[in-house]
Amino acid sequence: MDTAVLEHVEEEKPCVVVVPPLPSIDSTTASLMSRRSRPSTLEALATDVIVVQVLPLLERVVLAQPDVGVDDALPEDRNPFASCKPSIIESLIEKLQKKRGHLNLTGLQFEILLCRAGVKKLDLFLTSEFLARKDALRFSRMFRRISTFGAELTDLSLEFYLTCHNDELCAMLATLPNLRHFLVAFENLSDRVLETLGEMCPQLQKLTLCETPQITDAGLRSLVDETGTRGCRHLVYISIEGAPVGVTVRSVVYLLEKLPHLEAIHLPSLDKALVVLNEIKPPDFKLALREYKDVNVYAVQTSVRPTMREFLAKSIELCPRLQAIDIEVKTSDDISPLRLLVGLTELSIRTAESTSEWFFYTQLEPVLQEAGLGLTSLKLAMPDVDLAAVDAACPSIKTLQLIAINMCWRRNGVKLRDQPFGDLEALFLDPESPHSIKPRDLALLLYGSYALKEFVLGCCDCFDDVFVMECLQRGLFRNLTRLELHNQRTVGILGIQQLVLLDEVLESLTLKDCTALNADDLAFLTGSACALNFQLKVQT
Repeated sequence: MDTAVLEHVEEEKPCVVVVPPLPSIDSTTASLMSRRSRPSTLEALATDVIVVQVLPLLERVVLAQPDVGVDDALPEDRNPFASCKPSIIESLIEKLQKKRGHLNLTGLQFEILLCRAGVKKLDLFLTSEFLARKDALRFSRMFRRISTFGAELTDLSLEFYLTCHNDELCAMLATLPNLRHFLVAFENLSDRVLETLGEMCPQLQKLTLCETPQITDAGLRSLVDETGTRGCRHLVYISIEGAPVGVTVRSVVYLLEKLPHLEAIHLPSLDKALVVLNEIKPPDFKLALREYKDVNVYAVQTSVRPTMREFLAKSIELCPRLQAIDIEVKTSDDISPLRLLVGLTELSIRTAESTSEWFFYTQLEPVLQEAGLGLTSLKLAMPDVDLAAVDAACPSIKTLQLIAINMCWRRNGVKLRDQPFGDLEALFLDPESPHSIKPRDLALLLYGSYALKEFVLGCCDCFDDVFVMECLQRGLFRNLTRLELHNQRTVGILGIQQLVLLDEVLESLTLKDCTALNADDLAFLTGSACALNFQLKVQT
């Protein structure tokens, strides 16, 4: 086997790229004006009036009549929300939940707002106000309200991470035949809830269960019957977060067999299920899975434990439509079957080992060269990476994450494109140490990235005021809307201030543990943004 000749240069001039002409004074002025905080919209002003004046008044009317319900205390001709369009009610509930402190949406306010049919989407989650008022009947009243007016609901999210009465939740779900997307987070959720979904919600397409430790195989199997003709037959997405111990590979195999349209199933036993299906199904049996994530092949317990190459080859043959791959590997693994995925758009490779140079050049680079043309998202959690090779193989990449990176190699003879990483919109860079990334590495990543919108950077000493100023002179960061800097030691107020002033659309700036910035600097940045009326949120 030929040995690749590697060269690591400590100090080298940054790569040369095509630099667009700098904007004129008029265009710069126009961009600054576009960043000004605009006056509140009529909708925002109306929402504030509703929060501060209308809802408290209606609450007092209801509380003054403790012996009657909300609809009796506020009949249709006295409840102003009864004549609102359902979309307005949805928007109000969403906006009120995002208010802080005493302005949070309360259970009673929810009952007042949800007073008519037609609402299609409700996204309800735990707020400080809801948590502060420990009313034993708050979920009961919420479920009854949704049962009364939610027959047309297609999208429901109940993210509370508390306990509820499963029978009451089931009674509510029985009235929602049009439900398509359901996210639920109750700590004591039982299999009975899944049985109800299988019986009463035949249109369900997406199911997400968060922190539900009591769910078992029996509950998952009840989502669809043995014949695959009754139940939630249209499910394309199932996710269970928290890994309940009662869920085993048996239920995963069952769901994959009975749900031919299933595109994603986020369960720890997915890898085991694919191995089992390969052993028991005929060669012409195929799955519709498009996502294959969080697979740990070393946990597979079958009659014969496959190698990584065998496992990937059989899984890709079983799931020819795969578009997103997320795997953890050893650097001795063979991942060459991934080259067959011509439709690959997202790839995440993780390793816990201390070196990955050989793995990158012999395994990962060939995969990227054959399957990386359409790749738009790449996450590499490994110490050794060749950035030039990544750019050459993945010209359409929009999101790049480099985690725990320690060394950027560049093979001799690799020709750089005129505008490296020219389509990059999001860059997340977390080096192993402050000196892991050299100036030429950062220049290669950024000097051609004029479309960059999000930039998150961990400890990196070469990202200093001089580097920031050079980027600004090249016209970079003009499309940046979010910037996060963590554990920076060299960038100071000079570079950050110029970036804030010259960036055209920056909305969010996070500076965490940046030792070159003191409290006065941070106060100055916040004050400057406020004085210039910039639409910018500074966080520390």
